[in-house]
Amino acid sequence: FIVKIIGLGVTDYFKDNWNKFDFFLVVTSLVMNVTVNLLKSARSLRSAKSLRFLRIARSQRALRLLKFVKKIKGLNMILTSAATFQRIKSILEKTLMCLTSFNIIMTILFITFYFYTLLGCEVLHYTSEQEVKHADDESITLYTGGTLGNFQSFLDGMLINFQILTGSGWHYPVFVTEVYNGFWLTSFILISFHLIITYILKSVLLGMIWEVFIIVKGGDDELSKDFDLSEESEK
Repeated sequence: FIVKIIGLGVTDYFKDNWNKFDFFLVVTSLVMNVTVNLLKSARSLRSAKSLRFLRIARSQRALRLLKFVKKIKGLNMILTSAATFQRIKSILEKTLMCLTSFNIIMTILFITFYFYTLLGCEVLHYTSEQEVKHADDESITLYTGGTLGNFQSFLDGMLINFQILTGSGWHYPVFVTEVYNGFWLTSFILISFHLIITYILKSVLLGMIWEVFIIVKGGDDELSKDFDLSEESEK
């Protein structure tokens, strides 16, 4: 009480109505205690008036419970915030668990890219730039532009595999490589890569992303329930 007055100052302390109420309770409690001690010293506690006065002094202490009404609301907010942070922590932990599986899928995807790119560079390094420029088929010339769609380097092979992954005209590199290599292995390699990437790894990857969204949505529903309960308790 005294420390609070010294810390806030007399003017700022009495600006708050709760502080005024607390000051009133403390002062009246001191007055009652002094009066009771005087009555005890005067040995007049047996009189009816003194007993009535003593009951009033005891009931006055119960009024201090009203001071905790404000603190109960603050405590409720603290408990609600703690529960909310616990839910957020649970959501983050579940999301990190899904991200671990996500990293595994991305690693497998990269290994598949790397393997098929090396396989294309070894088996499908089919033509030179001059041969592509003098190709009779205009679709081949327009597509390649002399360098694209060519497994002559590792980066070009990665570019072809990325085009097959996106599905943007992926049949063009298949057709070009088959024309210049002239055997069925070309189509088998590139089409198998397309099937593995599109229908297996991409499906698993999308499934993992969908699982993360479901977990986060479930966590959001739990958080909204917590907020609703806190609002009802405050009412």
